[in-house]
Amino acid sequence: MKYLITGVSGLLGSNLAFNLSNKGNEIVGLDLIRVNIPKVKFIFNDLRDHASLSRIMKAERPEAVIHCAAITDVDWCETNEQEAFRINTAATFELYQLAKEVGAQFVFISTDSVFSGTQNSPYREEDAIAPLNIYAKTKAEAEKNLNMGKDCLILRTNIFGYNLLDKNSFSEWIQESLHNKRGLNMFEDVYFSPVLVNLFPEIIAELLVRRKTGIFHLSSTGGVSKYSFALALASAFGMEDNFIKPSCLENVELKAARPKYMILDNKKLCTYLKITIPDVYQMISKYKILYENNYHTILKSFKARGEI
Repeated sequence: MKYLITGVSGLLGSNLAFNLSNKGNEIVGLDLIRVNIPKVKFIFNDLRDHASLSRIMKAERPEAVIHCAAITDVDWCETNEQEAFRINTAATFELYQLAKEVGAQFVFISTDSVFSGTQNSPYREEDAIAPLNIYAKTKAEAEKNLNMGKDCLILRTNIFGYNLLDKNSFSEWIQESLHNKRGLNMFEDVYFSPVLVNLFPEIIAELLVRRKTGIFHLSSTGGVSKYSFALALASAFGMEDNFIKPSCLENVELKAARPKYMILDNKKLCTYLKITIPDVYQMISKYKILYENNYHTILKSFKARGEI
C-alpha cells in the first residue's frame, strides 16, 4: 500500500514510516524537518501551504493518508490559540478533503485529552467529549469537522516510545532524568493508558485493509498514574527509583488546564480486530527489549545531518 504520513520526523510518524516501509509498503513522508529514513520518500512541506499540499497529493496519489502532524505542546497552544487551530484543526480538514479528492483513506491521530477527566472509569468512544484546554479543543473540533469518523478513521491515543530526533518523549525524559540522577516529581493523581508507538503500524495497516471508518481508542489495556509509570520504567531498566517523588496536579501552576483521568477503553478496537492489547507494564517490557536491540540507535541514525 502507498501511504502518505505527515509529521514524519515526529515520535509516531517516524516509527510508522520506518516500520511500514520495512513491510514492503511505499511511504511518502511530509515534514518541516528533513529525515533520511530508508525507503521513505521525504518531501518538505508546511501544512499551512494548501497549494503545495494539493500539488503533492495529486502527484503522489497515496492510497492512505496518516495524519500525525500536530502542535502538541499544550501550554504553547494555550497562548497561541489562532495558530494552534490553524494547524491542528483547519489543516486537518484541508488534508482530509484532499485525500478524498484522490480517493485515499484518511487516518486522523487524536488524543485522550478530548475528555474532561472527571469520570472514574475508562472512557469509551461514545462518551461525551469536553476538552479543558486549547490543544484538546483543536483536536475535538477537528474530530467534529471529520464528521466524527463517518468516512475516515479517528484514533484517540496517548503514546510513548523512541524519538528519531534528539528530543525526548515522555518515557525517554524519565530514562534520561534517572540516568543523570535528577529528581522527578510525577503526578500520582493523573491517570492515563499510554501505548507504545511500535504497536501502531500493524493495527493501522489492518484497519485500512478492512477499510474501517469511525472512532477507535488505541491505548494500553487498563491504566496507571504517571507516578506509577515512572516507577515501572525505572524497575524495567534496573534504575534507582528513589529520585522519583509523587506530586499532585493541583499543586503545580500550569498555563493550560489538564484532565486528571485519561484512561481509554480499548474494547471496541480489540473486539473488532480480535486482538488483545498489552497492559502498560507489558508495553514497558517491549520498550526495554527495543532498547536492548538498539532500536533507538537505529532510529536516530536516520536524522538528517544538521538536524537536532
